[in-house]
Amino acid sequence: MQEFLDFYKKTNVDLPPDFESDIQDIWERNSTEIHEAIEQNGFDEMLIIPANLPLPDLAEKMKMKNGYFTGSNFDEGGGFAGAKSSNVDKPRIVLVHKAQKIKDRPELAQTLNVKGQDVDLDQTLTLEDYLVFQKKYFEETGRHLDEDGWTWLATKSGARLVDSIWHSGYGRLYVDVNDLGAQGEFRGARPSRSFF
Repeated sequence: MQEFLDFYKKTNVDLPPDFESDIQDIWERNSTEIHEAIEQNGFDEMLIIPANLPLPDLAEKMKMKNGYFTGSNFDEGGGFAGAKSSNVDKPRIVLVHKAQKIKDRPELAQTLNVKGQDVDLDQTLTLEDYLVFQKKYFEETGRHLDEDGWTWLATKSGARLVDSIWHSGYGRLYVDVNDLGAQGEFRGARPSRSFF
């Protein structure tokens, strides 16, 4: 918990006064299920995310190097302000795999070439969670997630699904959207489990 409190302080994210107690309550109510999910799915990283972080503000606070490159389809859907994710109105503990590249972990690699319509949105990172994970991963490792492959995210922009890749050449995160029927051998998802 302290690690995330320090992280949010460093990135100037304003936390609600009851954030710590809310997370403690989530942990106490779900600890058995959290441990089971870790054992069954190989999760090895935990994200602690506050509720109701406005996505444009969060994106600004989580940006790295040269900021963002956003695709025209993402911009047409309203950009960060128009993107919609479920359950981001709740504080949460999110279990993830700490892997830089999707292809490097069997749990993630099996999602490669999946169509957007087949991504389990209830068990995939949202754009909000991904931005926090991307920034925290960089601070811990000096590397960026998804430097060589796209990640489907459980966030919609209109009828399309958001996806992202780290664009090393420009030193920025590229955020775009694709039709639900799109797929590719370099596009996968990051399965996760969220507890509220």
